Amino acid sequence: MQHFKYHSYEHYLDSQYQSNINRTFFTKLKADLRAEDIRNIQSVFTGKRCLCVGCRLDEEVDDFNNNGYDAKGIDILPTNRQIQGDMHRMDLYFKQCSFDLAYASHALEHSYDPIKVLSLIRKICTEGLYMILPLRNHTDEYEPVLFNVMRSRATEDLQELKPGLGDFQVIGSWVRDMPFQPSGAEIAFAIKWLD
Repeated sequence: MQHFKYHSYEHYLDSQYQSNINRTFFTKLKADLRAEDIRNIQSVFTGKRCLCVGCRLDEEVDDFNNNGYDAKGIDILPTNRQIQGDMHRMDLYFKQCSFDLAYASHALEHSYDPIKVLSLIRKICTEGLYMILPLRNHTDEYEPVLFNVMRSRATEDLQELKPGLGDFQVIGSWVRDMPFQPSGAEIAFAIKWLD
């Protein structure tokens, strides 16, 4: 299912590159929030090989590595310590079962085809996914797959992701206020695969 905001896959690639080429994503606040995410991940996942999906800057990968993980990142923008590539083609860069878990913070809602991205994460990661989404209180036709989750905060709405993830169990969820975001809040889900 494609993201309605983009006219084509090429439009998606160009939009992501142009909208983010000059932005700086790393702040002290985001580092503190990521430290909280890492603690949450450590409380529910055992694996240490982590793929940071759409991580923009090296600091995200560094934060995981500084906490005992063997982390790698993938993003459409080039950096020193991550793969430059598109999340829709992760299978070109990483072999099946290359990682234990994926960390996707505010990345999946920007994808062109979130179900495809989720299915690739499922192939590449053996244990699960830690996903952070903004919470929205308005209709957004641009995010058809993830919208119900972002609106409701309900884990039941994650079943919409089953075509990409297969059988899974939600093993944790965390909500936090985010005053610097238009939505005002965000939610994280820890999702473990069921084999």
